[in-house]
Amino acid sequence: PEGSDDGLEWIEVYNASGQEVRLDGWMIEVGTSEWKGSIEFSFPAEAVIEAGGFLVVGGEEVTEFTPDYVAEGLSLGNGSSGDGLRLLDCEGGIADTVVYSSDGTNDDEITDDSLAVAGSPAVMPDDNASLGRYPDGTDSGDHSADWIEYGTPTPGEPNEAGSGTDGTTADPGGCGCGGGSGQEKPEGVGGCTTAPLGGLPWGFAALVAMLRRRREEPELS
Repeated sequence: PEGSDDGLEWIEVYNASGQEVRLDGWMIEVGTSEWKGSIEFSFPAEAVIEAGGFLVVGGEEVTEFTPDYVAEGLSLGNGSSGDGLRLLDCEGGIADTVVYSSDGTNDDEITDDSLAVAGSPAVMPDDNASLGRYPDGTDSGDHSADWIEYGTPTPGEPNEAGSGTDGTTADPGGCGCGGGSGQEKPEGVGGCTTAPLGGLPWGFAALVAMLRRRREEPELS
């Protein structure tokens, strides 16, 4: 949003699997220039995301729609020199990451799922816009290609085609805490007693709307 974004930002998560999945103890971590263990939100007990469904976590001041979960004090980085979001399983294993930047660079060398430096971050949207993966669930490893700007955000709904997309779909892979039947867990994803109801090829789907944070320092624009 224009001006202050306190309490107005939101994050969307998508379940690309064909089964309902539990999110007990899963977390969203914010990284500003580096990962500092800053957990912005933890899903409560019995939290569930439906097959093919979306969940939206929003700040307490969001009024344009009703988030599925409210995160008091939700605060996302402004993208200066590279910031990010991580989706962590109930043991703290990295399930998904998006890295974004105000100028398309990652000067602070914030890391991706693989713990390697993310070399091509998504470019932050303009005021009153959002970043969204297209198609939903796509994760080619190239953030700048997977994430596009949406001038009309669609929280809780599928992302539509937009400029800069080629319509291709990558296999998102992965599974949840404890694993799903017949699936291998990706590296870094743990196995807790709060096992999901099914496999988990999913993650951030239509991130991070309303990222731009206004500050006094001129270099942050």
